[in-house]
Amino acid sequence: MKLIQIILILSLALEIGCVEVRSKNEEPAADATLADSTSPTSPTIAIAPQKVSVEALEKPNSYNVRLPLPVGTLGVQKKLVLASAETDAVWQSVTVDPGLRVLADNDVKAGQKYAYRFGKVVDGEMSYADQIQVQIPLDYEFTPGFRLAEDSAPVVIEGYERIFLPRQSTLTIGTHSVTLKGKILIADDSIIQTFAQGTTASSAQLHGRNGGKLILNFEKAMGHLRIEMRGENGMNGGAGAPYTSTASAGEGAPPPIARIGVPCYNSGAHPGNVGETGARGRPGTAGGNGGSSGLAILNINDSANLRFDTTIEAGLGGVGGVGGPGQIGGPSGVDCYEKPNGSKGPDGATGENGLAGHPGDAQTICLNSSTQNSKCY
Repeated sequence: MKLIQIILILSLALEIGCVEVRSKNEEPAADATLADSTSPTSPTIAIAPQKVSVEALEKPNSYNVRLPLPVGTLGVQKKLVLASAETDAVWQSVTVDPGLRVLADNDVKAGQKYAYRFGKVVDGEMSYADQIQVQIPLDYEFTPGFRLAEDSAPVVIEGYERIFLPRQSTLTIGTHSVTLKGKILIADDSIIQTFAQGTTASSAQLHGRNGGKLILNFEKAMGHLRIEMRGENGMNGGAGAPYTSTASAGEGAPPPIARIGVPCYNSGAHPGNVGETGARGRPGTAGGNGGSSGLAILNINDSANLRFDTTIEAGLGGVGGVGGPGQIGGPSGVDCYEKPNGSKGPDGATGENGLAGHPGDAQTICLNSSTQNSKCY
């Protein structure tokens, strides 16, 4: 099947350097300095590009830009950088209070790129120079109760700054191969599972399905995450089908030779014979096999702030179906008056139970990390 890739490449680039993406609780960027002007009308303002930062806020796709202002900066202009130069946005001026060291721009949208330039007064007029561009990252947030369609191809979600698993949410991947790749994974009492506990094969398939493959590739993960890899249980076997007919009737008595005022006159007259014994019941059908749990590989460089729990369960084999009831014994034979006058035949024995299905295989969950002991469960 064709590989589905959700790819949004984040290139945090500056025309004069690079942008640092940092969390809100990190130290703010230090001051930049103003370089010597090369022209009285075109000032050169030097800003240390490594100090420009994009600050990640708590909510998904929430960021602000922190710009250390060069000494002497009295104004900043900003515009949205669009893909087409023909539709380039207009510069918007931002007034800067004298003495402000760092400008925080909270009016930015995830996934957009913005240009900034700094101004100072030259010969009584404001002049701008040294444009920089800042790419705002894009996050991905799963919806609560996310479940892949039955016919989904392998899924790769990558290129995002942060991937969020909502609070107490469950991501169900079923039989599919799913790869999540980004800078930071944030879980909040969240679960990623193949199948819910107790999931059993449907009548259309009998055997339990195997759990899929989960790969997590992140620089950092935080919060509480539970990985539950389960195989689907096999379906129970069906009961042996009952008979729709009874055994044959017993043999009847000979008919009377004559009827000369004496009922059923016949020296050889006797009651009807016992009915035939019913056949043994049909056997139950075999239970379906359980599915294997599935495989999970977590490559997380920094997992120091991640609480990680695991569950690995192979699918159980289905119980064999019970044997069907024996055939009902045949009715008695009739006497010479053609009336039942014998004994009903015995019913047949119950059929054998079907065989139980085989359980699936319990596979592994492996964590590879530089901050926790790497191990496979």
